[in-house]
Amino acid sequence: MKFTLIALMALSLIGCGNNPQVSFKGAGESQVATLLPTVDAVNLEPLLILRQKGSETELPLDFGTLKTGEKITKDWEMVNVGTAPALKISIPKTIGIYKITNVDCKDSLDIKKLCNLTAEITGRDEKTENEIISIPYEGAEGKVFNLTKPLIAIVINPPVITPTPVGRLVLTPKNHPGGSILLQDVEVGQKSEIQLELRNVGDARVSKIKLPEVNAPYVLKSTNCPVALEKGEACDIFLEYSPVNPKQDNLNYRVQYNDDKNTDQIIVANSIRNVAAAKLEVVDSQINQDIYDMVNVRPETLSPFQEIRGIDVGTLRLNREITFPVLLNNLGGANAIVTEIKDFQGSVISFNRGPFPGKNGTCSNYIASGRCALDIKVKPSEVNKFSDLIEISYQDGRGNLRRLTLVLFGRVREEESSVQCKTIIAR
Repeated sequence: MKFTLIALMALSLIGCGNNPQVSFKGAGESQVATLLPTVDAVNLEPLLILRQKGSETELPLDFGTLKTGEKITKDWEMVNVGTAPALKISIPKTIGIYKITNVDCKDSLDIKKLCNLTAEITGRDEKTENEIISIPYEGAEGKVFNLTKPLIAIVINPPVITPTPVGRLVLTPKNHPGGSILLQDVEVGQKSEIQLELRNVGDARVSKIKLPEVNAPYVLKSTNCPVALEKGEACDIFLEYSPVNPKQDNLNYRVQYNDDKNTDQIIVANSIRNVAAAKLEVVDSQINQDIYDMVNVRPETLSPFQEIRGIDVGTLRLNREITFPVLLNNLGGANAIVTEIKDFQGSVISFNRGPFPGKNGTCSNYIASGRCALDIKVKPSEVNKFSDLIEISYQDGRGNLRRLTLVLFGRVREEESSVQCKTIIAR
């Protein structure tokens, strides 16, 4: 160990060891002084280490095992455990496929201080990803140091899991479009046939198929369904509905298979007794040859299920929108089920809660016996004559499709000017 004593006096060494003493004489009395180590005797250098966040000791920076495409992140701490500040710290952003993010470290780190950074890896190829992170820094006198640490990760391909193929049955109606069955107004004493298709739409064989038992007024007429269906195979089920009382008879037809699976189809039926077919008429309408001429038809060519009625809408104003009600009367006992409306001039026909444009009026698309009103909104765009054709198609409850054609006609005139003219006579 070095010792330094600077004095302009006579010296004599007293003792030995780690802290020897000297005596000296100056202008006055003799003095004794203890020799202490000088400052440059201590090794002042920075020392940076990396460790897992929250750990008190350095551990391997091991990311463990990850799958291809998987991302793992690790939070680290960088600590200065040396005796001098670390300067000009340079942290890389990438090391191979590793990335360094969320760095709150500056370019210097004081003694016993720490800062945080995050490392992440996303698995690419199946292999061991060994890299070394290198962080250079300097001491106070420009001496260069380097923090190095191995990074370890093992990337594997995840096992390919092939799902076990399963069979799946679906039950759909064949003679009722739209995927549901509605038997509307089946008269007591009549019969209605229901044909269902049972199909395996899955990827494996279906077994233990069990058809349900049905009770009157339904009966199973026939079926070609086996107890098992291969992938893509189908079979048919024929039911018959024969009401004996006027009421609603709904059926949930459920087919079981594979012990614990099932598929079903809801059948909604409504039976009636001795009621007339639905027939719509227009209240306060008219029919004559002029109206037939408007639609370019001859009366004798119309079928029993076609009717044409004219409606005089009176005088309309040019480009002014007007809404007027049209009263419909169902003369039959069965419901008139409106299936389509065609308008040829852009008028808006409103059915209450119906699937057609507009939401007003009291008619719905199920028109019961009696009267209801539908609203028609028009906006004429040309002067003189006005005309429009509206076709209403409906089922009459007896399997017939009927068509009611409304012929709207009237007159259109321009808005009257609000400016009054005066006649001036010159004298």
